[in-house]
Amino acid sequence: MSKIFPRNSKVWAFGSAYGFEGNSKYLYCYTVEHSPNIRAIWIARSRKESRHICSKGAEAHYRWSLPGIWLAFRSKYWFFNVCSSDINYVASAGASLVNLWHGVPLKKIHFDVESHANRYKTLSFRLRKVFLYTPDDEIYDNLVSTSKYISDMSFSSALRVPAEQCLNLGYPRLDPFFWDQDYSAKWLKRWSSVYEQKFINKIKTYDKAFIFMPTWRDHAPHFIKEQNWDFIGLDKKLAKNNTLLMLKLHPLTPLSLVNSVKQCSNIELLDSSQDVYCILPHTHGLITDYSSIMFDYALLDRPICYFAHDLDDYLAKSREFYMSFDEVVYGPVVTTMEQVESFLLNPENTTDLNEARQRIKDLCFDYQDHDASQRIVMHFTQ
Repeated sequence: MSKIFPRNSKVWAFGSAYGFEGNSKYLYCYTVEHSPNIRAIWIARSRKESRHICSKGAEAHYRWSLPGIWLAFRSKYWFFNVCSSDINYVASAGASLVNLWHGVPLKKIHFDVESHANRYKTLSFRLRKVFLYTPDDEIYDNLVSTSKYISDMSFSSALRVPAEQCLNLGYPRLDPFFWDQDYSAKWLKRWSSVYEQKFINKIKTYDKAFIFMPTWRDHAPHFIKEQNWDFIGLDKKLAKNNTLLMLKLHPLTPLSLVNSVKQCSNIELLDSSQDVYCILPHTHGLITDYSSIMFDYALLDRPICYFAHDLDDYLAKSREFYMSFDEVVYGPVVTTMEQVESFLLNPENTTDLNEARQRIKDLCFDYQDHDASQRIVMHFTQ
């Protein structure tokens, strides 16, 4: 039905599997504010999410409500972060699918994965393809990338999108990194939740604020145990320095691994669906491992610590990398909790590798500004 349904090029649908977040969120907000001729609709995963967005003076509908289903059938352009299921897969045929994706890849993704972690090579996947058309079989009309280098290196082959259909226009979620204070405050007042606004104000009461954002591990979902975090002991040291540490774990990482954080005053566990891109500009440093956040954070020109305690295992048992890890790091690479604590408590001792950071920025980002959303909207309205 959706393939033969007449679609309106002035009606655009947006969505995300993890709530109101990611590239689709920031592109949606820009479209609502700057493109009055476009009917921008957020297709929400819950009625609560829909009500929250409607309270901001924008249009949103629960995906299984009658308006949500109807507008999914009527909208010409679909913008999402992973696949059409972010909006509503059953109504996707006939829509122009624009995958905004969710990060500059260091680790290999989708069809480029050569290890056992590639589900596209499993017998069950191959059998399923014979009998059922699934989101895994989608052909995207366009994929948004951050640079021609990244499109050629990864996206074109991994997601099977021809190079000419990769739009190297930048990620909307990175626009906030370049906003001035006045515009940022205005945007936060309209689009952020009360919790986000209060939390950002809370961050400003600390001398330093850091965020820990590790990637998912196909082979070791309980990796945090192996890292030997002593959250209670660390919390006491952070309190003495008036420093805040935020934990933003991958949505698939069990939160039970960090239960002790509930007893901490200077360590905050963020919800796995929390949009961090309005928070990151207020941080002073990042701790990560092999996550794509390392590339995004480079645009803020702030210190990064790479906690790579299991690098060899990750490469052998989880994913291969597109680029050598040594070629993309521009900060201390550590393997013990003592070294992580040293970074948190004495960030001024970190060697700032400006040239290495700039090389990564120039490689991964054709544009380094706040206009990614504008470029995407202009591409689809001209």
